[in-house]
Amino acid sequence: MNSISKLLRTHRSIRRFKSISVPRNLIADVCGDAIAGTPSAGNLNTVSIITTRNSARRRKLYETHEEQEMILQAPILLTFCAEVYRTRRWLALRCARDNFNNMEG
Repeated sequence: MNSISKLLRTHRSIRRFKSISVPRNLIADVCGDAIAGTPSAGNLNTVSIITTRNSARRRKLYETHEEQEMILQAPILLTFCAEVYRTRRWLALRCARDNFNNMEG
């Protein structure tokens, strides 16, 4: 078994969260690096990231996200949203065809 297969077969997720504050710049750096390395048409990276630290807001998200306990336990919640507004704007400025009206787009 190669090392990648071994890693994938032995990896486990354990969700225990510390109640410490995560610096905003650390989140911005990690997410920025992760997104910058992903391919996207026109380098637009059509994702928005919503950061939720407030416990009352996380409680509302908990209720709408199948009551996953980790949403309440973690000190911060990152919600990743597919967002095509920027892409549509970019296409419109270039008089290009908008193909985001279907699942394939």
